[in-house]
This record gives sequence, structure tokens and C-alpha cells, in this order.
Amino acid sequence: GVAAKGMYSPAAPALGARFFAKVADDIPDFDPVLARKMINDNNGMLIDCRTEAEFQTGAPPKANLIPYDQLPSRINEVETFTKGDKDWGVVVYCKSGGRASIAKQTLTQFGYTRVMNLGGLDKVREAFPEPW
Repeated sequence: GVAAKGMYSPAAPALGARFFAKVADDIPDFDPVLARKMINDNNGMLIDCRTEAEFQTGAPPKANLIPYDQLPSRINEVETFTKGDKDWGVVVYCKSGGRASIAKQTLTQFGYTRVMNLGGLDKVREAFPEPW
């Protein structure tokens, strides 16, 4: 056959392309509307990067506590949730956004392509206003 031109790899799995075919590697940060969609509509993974004590003070129901400095050693938990799919949507947050930005870098280094730093708790409450 003719060599594939452009961006479409013939080896790409045709698994229903989970709603979007490789659209966004540049997921914008701090976007509560998109974060809500990624988590609630597309079964994305919401990661709280704070400490256990902070997490106990309240977090959205779908949040998974993985403190940012434990992420490298607990990356298997992310891989399990995302079924090994590096294009699965992941949203990270903390109290003000700093630790989440480190978590986003970590996830990117592990090959995740659709990671949003939602930022701090103000943005989290905007995205997930349901009672925590």
C-alpha cells in the first residue's frame, strides 16, 4: 500500500477513538468547564495532589488522593484507572495550583498527553459545585 501521509498512523487502534481522535495535547489549564466535562462525561481521572490531612477537610466525590510527591511511586494507580491509555484525560489540583503543576509535569514525563492543572480549590469548587 501507499505510505500513510500526515498524522494518521496505520497502527493506531480503532477502538471507537474515545470521542476525540487525538485532538488535544494542549489541554488548557485552569478551565473548570472543560475539567467537569473531562471527569463527568469522559470518565477522566481527578487527582487531588494535597496531603491526606488536607484531603480530609473536603474534596469532590470523584477525587483520588495522590499527594504530588508520591505520584512517581504510585503511577501504577493512574495506569490502572486509565487502563494503560496515556491519552486518557487526567485533571490534577491542589490548594492553590503549585503542587498540581508539578504533578502535571510528572504525568507528562510518564507519557500522559491530556493532563489539566485545574489549579486551586476556588477552580475546583467552580468545576464541581456539588456538596463535598
